[in-house]
Amino acid sequence: KGIADFVLVSEYEFLALMAVEGKSKKGIVRSKKLVDINDIPWSARHMFKMNLYNEVFCRNYPNIQMMASRGCPLRCSYCNIFTMNNFQRIHRKRNIGNVADEMQFCIDEYKPKELYLDDDNIDISPQWLSDLLDEKIKRIGDFPFTCMGHVNVKEELLEKMKKAGCVGIKL
Repeated sequence: KGIADFVLVSEYEFLALMAVEGKSKKGIVRSKKLVDINDIPWSARHMFKMNLYNEVFCRNYPNIQMMASRGCPLRCSYCNIFTMNNFQRIHRKRNIGNVADEMQFCIDEYKPKELYLDDDNIDISPQWLSDLLDEKIKRIGDFPFTCMGHVNVKEELLEKMKKAGCVGIKL
């Protein structure tokens, strides 16, 4: 009949769970609202051969990908991030302590040489990012990481990112 049983539109974490558990009709499955980003569990990395999952932008291998925030309020003509965020242009941030906990867990458990923060636009909320960097410096130090951001990042924040271990940023 068709190529796929399900097409998930918008955020997929809980939509996929509903489909797998049989709680969703086949076809196009849409999210009615954005989930609280802090309700999304950490990735089930223990179920995968993590050495096979490396971000090519990173300088060091192996590396671990994680997400500290999601979304972006900007309206860049070339970007489709808003489609993943239920067609909304907002930036949602995870709890800083939980992000630092996940960073530390990943470093201890998987021994990566670098973290990749696969956020849509990590520097769009400068105060939150500054606070996250403070927590990372305090708890983890300058362990290397790369991330994605926007060209409007201020020089002072870039300096703090460097101090916290940032070795690359995709703009």
